[in-house]
Amino acid sequence: MIQILRSWIDFVAENLSLERVVEFFHLKSFLKNLKIILIV
Repeated sequence: MIQILRSWIDFVAENLSLERVVEFFHLKSFLKNLKIILIV
């Protein structure tokens, strides 16, 4: 039972961190586009 719970927690943590990374990259590209727009 504890093993299942632990693997589930690991799975959730991995997915959350992955989502955060994707979000961060979206934010970075958005800021980059904003800079380009401001320069132009």
